[in-house]
Amino acid sequence: MCLIFLEKYFGKLKSKKSLKQQQYMYDREMLFTAIEMDNYKLATIIITAGTLPVTCINISGATPLTAVCQETLCLNTKGKLKFVKLLLKRKTSLEMRDIYGKTAHDYIIENGFADIQQLYEAHLKSACQRKDSK
Repeated sequence: MCLIFLEKYFGKLKSKKSLKQQQYMYDREMLFTAIEMDNYKLATIIITAGTLPVTCINISGATPLTAVCQETLCLNTKGKLKFVKLLLKRKTSLEMRDIYGKTAHDYIIENGFADIQQLYEAHLKSACQRKDSK
């Protein structure tokens, strides 16, 4: 009797975990697709929903910040900038490297994103000031 109960209980736990993994993978795919398609409104909704960490990675090891900085064809520059602000505010990792060994900052420089460069540097400066004041 006890064994049957345990089998049912652990079976339910396993299926819940599987559903959570599927939802995570679906949300992650949707996030990176939204970034790829310049749909920063949708990407913002996904990140603010809290189901994904800002440090999640896609198949090429890119974080959302790195993916945004890789995209050279952008028609929605205001949306891109707002999304980068959101990621920085939520303490995304600035040091994470993709499978090519590049960070978001490497792509910012490579693609000449001056406005994102200013945001990035201001964020680093304020982070350093917070560390120094402690």
